[in-house]
Amino acid sequence: MIEKDRVLLKRLAMVNQMMGELVIKMLPNVEGGQLNAADLRAVGREFAVLATDMLRRADELGHVIDMTAELEP
Repeated sequence: MIEKDRVLLKRLAMVNQMMGELVIKMLPNVEGGQLNAADLRAVGREFAVLATDMLRRADELGHVIDMTAELEP
């Protein structure tokens, strides 16, 4: 496995491990029964950056992933 892929998988593992901690940190910031928008944006951005990097790497390898098919109802 090349270093680029190893780093990508390490980032994915770190995000996976931190999920529980993120949820626990977000719970006290619930406002009026709703999650805090700033918290959601921060977490969403981290996921978006990782997802973009993963999709870019898949494209480099020639494996284009069509995520729109899974998103459609």
